[in-house]
Amino acid sequence: PNSTIAIIDPMLSVGSNTRDDRMTHYMHQAATGLDHDKRIVQLSDGSSIHFRQSILLATGARGSPPPPSLVDDRAMSRILELRSTEAFASTSSMESGRQRRPVMSPEGVRRMTLMAASQGAKVCITGSGVEALELAAAAAHASSASNNMNGDKRRKRKGGNKNGNSDGDNAKVTLIFGGAGALSSLPRYLSTAVTKRLQQRGIDVQSRSLIRYVAMHSYNDTEECEIHTAKSYDTMDTQRTRTDLLVLAPSIKGQCGTAVIPIATDLSNMSISSAIKPPSSFTPWSFISPAINCYVDDGRVVVNSELNAASRIYAAGSVAKHPSPETGHASVAGEGVTDATLAGEVAAHNMAREYYERSSARPFSGRDFGSMEMLQSSR
Repeated sequence: PNSTIAIIDPMLSVGSNTRDDRMTHYMHQAATGLDHDKRIVQLSDGSSIHFRQSILLATGARGSPPPPSLVDDRAMSRILELRSTEAFASTSSMESGRQRRPVMSPEGVRRMTLMAASQGAKVCITGSGVEALELAAAAAHASSASNNMNGDKRRKRKGGNKNGNSDGDNAKVTLIFGGAGALSSLPRYLSTAVTKRLQQRGIDVQSRSLIRYVAMHSYNDTEECEIHTAKSYDTMDTQRTRTDLLVLAPSIKGQCGTAVIPIATDLSNMSISSAIKPPSSFTPWSFISPAINCYVDDGRVVVNSELNAASRIYAAGSVAKHPSPETGHASVAGEGVTDATLAGEVAAHNMAREYYERSSARPFSGRDFGSMEMLQSSR
């Protein structure tokens, strides 16, 4: 009960719910280093924090950063990322004069998207995961509610384009993804049913579509963002979609996501061998601290069933993977809000148990929810 918690998150929005109190301190910087032996976390502003007991890594996962070569610099201000990869651009990229996408928290991106849709703006969302579909459905509802309040009764077309979608020129919300259907991890008939339900809500669903480039063009003295796509099965089958706001929300489920984190400093100024420098400004936690091991394919932290990565270091949520006794393979330690909350409870329980056993030199005797399997079975 007398513990002090420090939350390090550069994406935290300053507000009444993020003010320091007696037990919680909010650090609006990024972690640039982790000294396991000295129990010190280095921050991007040059300061450091010494943790007495343990540390929890919960940086989540994100989609791959979109290549800037496909985007017109003038369109950068119209593009938002649900999970930003622009939070810490390297010094060299900032000095080059390249335009950057706006940096917002996921909550801020959601609010901005719904506000734009409610004001009649055209919104395009890329991705086929739960987050992208939920955001598209919420934006369509906000747009429809705004039209009803303004007395704008739009007639719904009985037909559609050749792909069976709603008419792209009239649709206020567009959903673009490269897979065959929304939520492709579901059985085919369920994925098809979800796609049809989205179309019934007036969403222009463009499946099997790959973005070729994003540009800005002027129409009737108004600049609009144009998204040029091509079908994955026929690159000659192209389509142009006009939008006011483009939201990037790639799926991060399973192997689709990556847990690498953006680094806040320019590695060219660091005294490390060029042979071990990562090729971009993103790096796994194993590069931040040698005490942490990460998977090569997706950069997720290796943890056991108690979500322990190393002595006094825990990782929970989509940033980590733990061994699954059901499949014999490593499973993501908490995907989505519900499972991530369960993973946080498991990690917090084990952190408290470790503190109790260290301070009292007695084994923990409370109710044990010390593993993912035990907590999930109790629910």
